[in-house]
Amino acid sequence: MPDASERSAMLFSSETERLNILRFLQILHAKTDDLNDLSRWSRGGLMGRPGGSRYADFTRCRDVAAECWAFSIVIERRIDLYHGPGRDGLQTQFDRLTVTIWSVLMETSLRFLEALAGEPHLPLGSREIFVREIKTLYDSRKFLEDPRFTGLVDGATHRRQDQAARILEAIVERAPALLEFSPA
Repeated sequence: MPDASERSAMLFSSETERLNILRFLQILHAKTDDLNDLSRWSRGGLMGRPGGSRYADFTRCRDVAAECWAFSIVIERRIDLYHGPGRDGLQTQFDRLTVTIWSVLMETSLRFLEALAGEPHLPLGSREIFVREIKTLYDSRKFLEDPRFTGLVDGATHRRQDQAARILEAIVERAPALLEFSPA
């Protein structure tokens, strides 16, 4: 049985770790705000604007999302290892932020696929982007259907999930033709 000083050290260590996780969650929250801002900005029609920089908004959005995912791995690991007070609250905050990231990614993928579909000629590298965005739609839809996130997914996200399902079904039906990017 630990003595008083050992118990005090364990409590201090636990509180320090909780504060570190909270600090990381705040940073991730700021990053998800950046991701939301980029997504809202690109929603204003900028993603589909003509010119050489039409995919720059999409790329920036994907880069910030990648930063969010990298940081999420660190946070998830710390929460998994943390067994102190307030763990459930930390997990709930993390889950909310994770749902936000997936929701924004799904919306961005949907918009980007719509923009690609409207292009008369697909730019170089489109096939790779197209395939990656199909995977993002699939992953986000699957992730957001997880029962542990039921109360965290809003109505708008459910509608986007349905839209993603319809797009994925259409893609699966037309997959061979859609993945052929050579001129007819």
